[in-house]
Amino acid sequence: MGKKNKTPMIIIILLVFIILCLVGYICHDKGVFGNKESSENYTENADKIDNNKSEETSPEEIALDDSRFIDIYNKLKSYTYWKNRSDGYQSFTDHELLQIIAKELKESDFVKTTETTEYGDPYYTLENSIVINYLKKYFGNDVVVIGEKLRNPSFAYNNGMDIVDYADGKYKVRFSGIGGGVGGPLPKITERKIISATIENNEIVVKEKAIYWGITSEQETITFDVYSDVKKKNKIDSKEYTEDNIANEIVTVEDYLDEASTITTKFAYDQDTNSYYFKSSVIE
Repeated sequence: MGKKNKTPMIIIILLVFIILCLVGYICHDKGVFGNKESSENYTENADKIDNNKSEETSPEEIALDDSRFIDIYNKLKSYTYWKNRSDGYQSFTDHELLQIIAKELKESDFVKTTETTEYGDPYYTLENSIVINYLKKYFGNDVVVIGEKLRNPSFAYNNGMDIVDYADGKYKVRFSGIGGGVGGPLPKITERKIISATIENNEIVVKEKAIYWGITSEQETITFDVYSDVKKKNKIDSKEYTEDNIANEIVTVEDYLDEASTITTKFAYDQDTNSYYFKSSVIE
């Protein structure tokens, strides 16, 4: 009788044992408990993903005069100093665009006509396509110049060229002497300084510090005011000179780096030409 009573109990214990083994196998197979190797693999893969992400988003420092941007920077710096240029070439007027490349135009770019001015000087023609080709290296392949907007005989470009007409994709130009005013004496001024240059995802970002200034004269005293902003609302220094010593004085942005404005200029990459072009510039 005792053996008969023990038999069901043994069967129950065996069934429970089998069920527990099955549950353990299933959990192990699904990775509920995992193992050291799979855990390490997961951690390693996660680290790789994080490292790749870090490499994609971390800017790389480059030389402050890196050849990929410095020529364009120097060409445009007189235009980015006074005004935000946040929309590529469209931030510039057509007159500014032509002024930028006027001195690069070669004699062979102009075609002499038989027509002459009232003083007997010849008129020349210049194709708009030539102008655009010069501008492409600064602003990329999408740059556009509307020739009709440049009819202005009173506007002399820095190569002595006047545009008097535009038709059929050609400018009609004449050349005249360039007049220049005579300014008063000034100190030796360093208005801006590049402080960093980085590249990330084929975009170069250049940051520089800039100061602005104004000058007034009263009798023998010359007052030189230094401002932190382009609108000259925040005066950060004022110096007094005489005409005898002002030309020997030095004013540099390095003395005002904490107060100076920051100009951020970006250059985009053109895969077709394997070169960079101006994208934007913002004064803050």
